[in-house]
Amino acid sequence: MCLTRRNLLVGGLAAAYLTSRAWADEYPSGTIRIVVPFAAGGGGDIAMRVLTDELQRKLGTPVIIDNRPGPNGVAAALSVKAAAPDGYSIVALGNVHAIGQSLMKQAPFDLVNDFVPIATIAYADVVVYTTPNSPLNSLADAIAKAKASPESFSIGSGIVGTTQNLTAELFRSTAQISSPIVSFRAPGDLLTAVTRGDVAIGFDLIPPIVGLLESGAFKALAVSSSSRFPRLPNTPTFQEGGIGTSVTSWAMIAAPARTPKPVIERLNKEVAAVLADPDVQAKFQQMGYTPGGGTPEDAQRMLVTEVARWKAVIQKANIASE
Repeated sequence: MCLTRRNLLVGGLAAAYLTSRAWADEYPSGTIRIVVPFAAGGGGDIAMRVLTDELQRKLGTPVIIDNRPGPNGVAAALSVKAAAPDGYSIVALGNVHAIGQSLMKQAPFDLVNDFVPIATIAYADVVVYTTPNSPLNSLADAIAKAKASPESFSIGSGIVGTTQNLTAELFRSTAQISSPIVSFRAPGDLLTAVTRGDVAIGFDLIPPIVGLLESGAFKALAVSSSSRFPRLPNTPTFQEGGIGTSVTSWAMIAAPARTPKPVIERLNKEVAAVLADPDVQAKFQQMGYTPGGGTPEDAQRMLVTEVARWKAVIQKANIASE
């Protein structure tokens, strides 16, 4: 390339960057919409509202929640995928999307290429639990019992394809046991089944049952994350229990592909400030969540890893695509 052409190219890129930066300096000047793939009033929705309440104070502009529940998070993802890449339409992505992409024969979105992550917002661990009077006191006890009596040792989880269900599948595969997994539509149904002894152990997300675990109504055997959950400090992790893996449900916010980098950086900076606030952290932990954080690059790496991980788990479990 001749010197003149190279100078023109460099100059053009510099001008484009400066234009983008100047535009970003004026951002935001209007309402920001965060599309959430959950119904209003649920745990995921409430956590996002804690974020938006503080975020709009920092940005000085309205930040509203647009609830668009639906199978595999499709409705929420598509509404933002098709939006202008200007930083005013944002989507809350999570396990529902990373898992759902592999559960669909032809996913109408590509998480890695159609969106630009801004920041991870929160994590929700999976907990393995049983009744207080159960002879099982650890993950090792459960594995030993399952290997000794695989047919009579049932594992309860959420419906097929959920984080809870696939974590149970991953546990069964990693522990090399063949006990059946029974799926339930709601946490209450699973709690009832564990109480009656229909299943020996249950796999569920911590937020909906953390109060029952703290009160002793049920006994926690392990949490799926890489570190112990603060509200269950005596409950070991999977790795401490002999299962060499960790799992967590997560939520991040992302913008449409081609959203200017300065806008992503501005949003990440403000989100990080919100998540570092002790009051926000306390609210998240009270709901059973662990606050997130990190750079857009951190969130991008996690997104790529999670899509690949759940695809492998789904294929190994022979869960059919729809």
